[in-house]
Amino acid sequence: MAAGCAASFYDKANGGRATGVSYIDATGEEIIQPADLVILGSWTLNNTRLLLLSGIGEPYNPATGKGVVGRNLTHQISFSPAQAFFDKPLNRFMGSAPAGMRMSDFDGDTFDHSNLPFIRGGTLAGIGTGFQPIVGFGAVPSSVKARWGSEWKKAAVYWYDRVGVVGFAGEHIAYKDHYMDLDPTYKDHLGDPLIRMTIDWKDNERKIVEFAIAKGVELAHAMGAKEVIPAAPYGHYDTRRYQSTHVQGGTIMGKSPEHSVVNTYGQHWQASNLFCDGSFAVCEQWLRESHAERYCLHVPHRGRRDRPLPQASGPSLLTFAHSPKQKATAPSVPARGRHL
Repeated sequence: MAAGCAASFYDKANGGRATGVSYIDATGEEIIQPADLVILGSWTLNNTRLLLLSGIGEPYNPATGKGVVGRNLTHQISFSPAQAFFDKPLNRFMGSAPAGMRMSDFDGDTFDHSNLPFIRGGTLAGIGTGFQPIVGFGAVPSSVKARWGSEWKKAAVYWYDRVGVVGFAGEHIAYKDHYMDLDPTYKDHLGDPLIRMTIDWKDNERKIVEFAIAKGVELAHAMGAKEVIPAAPYGHYDTRRYQSTHVQGGTIMGKSPEHSVVNTYGQHWQASNLFCDGSFAVCEQWLRESHAERYCLHVPHRGRRDRPLPQASGPSLLTFAHSPKQKATAPSVPARGRHL
């Protein structure tokens, strides 16, 4: 493992196989690392960027609908529909990562949409991961008019352990005009183009948010909240607002190279020994876990030279194959004459 490095691109030889990885080490020298098996696991955005920089796969063109690398960019609707204030302390300091409950009554197609102006949906949740005194301090109900000074401080101390939020995680469907490509203007410190995201909320997402706010407020009152503050509706997509790390797309999974970057094993259609890992295809936890297990067991087996790409009608998601031992990769060698 080499620390302080930045992968620049993947080398692709003739014959549909990746020959290795080029990266810049901590001293600024470009190194070429030959490899029999290459795994691209640098998260959704950078996975797409490295494939585009490497010229592996056809970039997506939203005008024609052709190409696959960069298409189907989606994010997750993630916000708190309602802030609820209670009479009794909640012991929020005792929170932990799994302390909470999520309800899927309004997720996907599990509920009646006949009179609703949107498709799909999301989950409502009450989660307490632990609220530190400084980070979680300062929330007061609308009945407290002061926003600074002794009155506000007294109210903030009182309500610190009496406030909670109703969370919501909703679906962001894929659109033809939401995609990633290489930015024509902005570059990184190596002179390579940055990734550019073309994305926005549309009416479907805004209607889901309005629905979630109404349900969140209703749920907070049903829990006995003394006061409830509803969230503001969505406008345009705003990168300054934390929206969860659930960014999907760019290197999407599918049954054919005409409509996807990788097959159902995460194996690149145009480079049989190149595998992509990340939120390219699945977001739900149980799907991620199932795919991760299948992925880990199949990667060494399917990346071999004597193993062709699997057919679209291959094994089901939980069918595994034994993994033979792999040969050690060749040692890395400096590239000729390039120092950055």
